[in-house]
Amino acid sequence: MSMITSSLMAVGALLSAQSTSTLSLDRALALAEANAFDVLIQRTTVESQRQRLMQAKAALNPRLGLNTVYTRFDKENVASIGPGQSFVTQPLNSTNVTASLTYDIDIAGSARKQIDAQRRTLTAQEYGVQAILNELRLSVKSSYVTVLRAQGQVKVAEQALELSKARRDQAKRQFEADSAARVDLTRFEAQVSQAEADLVSAKNSLANAKNGLNQVLSRPIETESELEVLTVDVPTLASPDALVDLAVKSRPDVKRTETTILALKDVRRSEETGDDPTLNFNMSHQRNLNATGLNPRTFQTTSTFTLSIPIFDQGITRSRVKAARQDEASAKIQLDQLKLNVSQQVRNALNDYNTASARLKNGLDQERLAEEVYRISVVRRDAGEGTYVEVVDSINQLTQARNNVVNSRYDTLLAYFQLQRAIGKDRFDATEAATPAPLSGQTTLVREESK
Repeated sequence: MSMITSSLMAVGALLSAQSTSTLSLDRALALAEANAFDVLIQRTTVESQRQRLMQAKAALNPRLGLNTVYTRFDKENVASIGPGQSFVTQPLNSTNVTASLTYDIDIAGSARKQIDAQRRTLTAQEYGVQAILNELRLSVKSSYVTVLRAQGQVKVAEQALELSKARRDQAKRQFEADSAARVDLTRFEAQVSQAEADLVSAKNSLANAKNGLNQVLSRPIETESELEVLTVDVPTLASPDALVDLAVKSRPDVKRTETTILALKDVRRSEETGDDPTLNFNMSHQRNLNATGLNPRTFQTTSTFTLSIPIFDQGITRSRVKAARQDEASAKIQLDQLKLNVSQQVRNALNDYNTASARLKNGLDQERLAEEVYRISVVRRDAGEGTYVEVVDSINQLTQARNNVVNSRYDTLLAYFQLQRAIGKDRFDATEAATPAPLSGQTTLVREESK
């Protein structure tokens, strides 16, 4: 097995069987983004906010209305001014059509501030989709790694069973040749039984891991698929402070909160115009389709400007402004808290990555040592200088060492994925950070080789 090198290049699990469906990590991420319920719900929220923005924009435009009134009386009213001289003062039917144009002139700028607030709220909602996707991507990657880890553990269990069966078969032949005791054969038979139980447990864990991945992908739990070999390139990492600065600039939830603060500022400025004058323009054209009677007018057009000046509103505007300022202050506090959490997440992910890398290096050394111990124990036993107990112990130690390598390999990969989530980007390097300074101990996971 190759040693850890200077940058994380690949981590893999050998596929145990051919399948009609091969699921790559990119494909899994695409499925989750398309099917995840939280993402779908948030996208409907974005569309709802987009319609609110359109509504706010439409409020600035003139509005045209048409109104028709039809009236039918029980009889006509007729007036007479002399013999044979009469006229209708009120017809039996009356139809009036009125067209009106209304325009609210935004002299205080309140409507424009509301539009700005709605536009920024829409942007914040879109960042909300990205924030959910950022969390979702980590969930998918974690579940994907869990399946690969389980596959690696199944492989280790299969190797342990193979070794145990080989030693049992040899002990059986020696027992039949009267060169080994019954207890030695029984010991290896128990070892095989334990290895078989461990393999069943590992396979069940693999099945559960695949079910968990299907759940994250929002697809039927029983869906079968094999995972593709996972290859991830890790750039040269910068110092923790530089990565924290990059995360604050990149995280969609940070951008969402910052945009929300700007939207709340626009809302507060709009509320501050509550005591300002308002101006309204109205023009109407009325047409009488049954004009009869004294001095009938078939149509009439009027235009009006209405200026309203608030004098005293019992403090309603002042209270609204104070409430808007508190909302703005609350959002700023949330932003400070979020930035603190981002800093912690980035630093924790870096620490976890360095710890797992060190454990992986040590695990590889321990695995080579366990392989050598097992080889020597077999040679000693075949030469009559060792015991079967030493062989069994060496098999257990080798199995434990291989499991430790599998766990530390995928712990390292998972820590890197957590760093991606903490920064809010899948691709980043030291050149993007303010003060790049490579960390010590940055290592590479290489593809797991078959034994």
